[in-house]
Amino acid sequence: MSTDRFLANYFPKDMFYRFNDKIIELNKDHVRSEYTLPEEADFYITLANDSKIIPASVLTEIAIQGGPVVLCKFYIVEKGNDVFSHDVYLLSSKTKFHEYPRAGDKLLVEGSVIRFKHNLLTMRCKVTIRTIDNRNVLEGEFTTKMIESKVNE
Repeated sequence: MSTDRFLANYFPKDMFYRFNDKIIELNKDHVRSEYTLPEEADFYITLANDSKIIPASVLTEIAIQGGPVVLCKFYIVEKGNDVFSHDVYLLSSKTKFHEYPRAGDKLLVEGSVIRFKHNLLTMRCKVTIRTIDNRNVLEGEFTTKMIESKVNE
């Protein structure tokens, strides 16, 4: 399956909730994706110089969606299961924020599996975010857990 089709099929259609524009590379151990911060996004105005910065919570969500969530969904699809029958939860993170990106910046998100416990469906990933001009934005480790949904019970 192409990465464009994977993104279209298994991620929210509403761009407000989707922090992935394009998946560049995807396999069972590694993902690289792109996301451009929209000009009209919700940013904080800094007091120091009236510039707009993106909240850390949004950067964290970009890291999660661009790294471990993509890798978990890829694993579920590869196993032949319905990706919508599982929810993916963030269990913990160790995150360092470096330089805050600005509206319009294109971000490169890279995620690599550190450890995957197949029997528990738990995955630990290292995620980095950089701007297209190679400014460090975020680096961290995120642990996710895939849990079968109980929506219709």
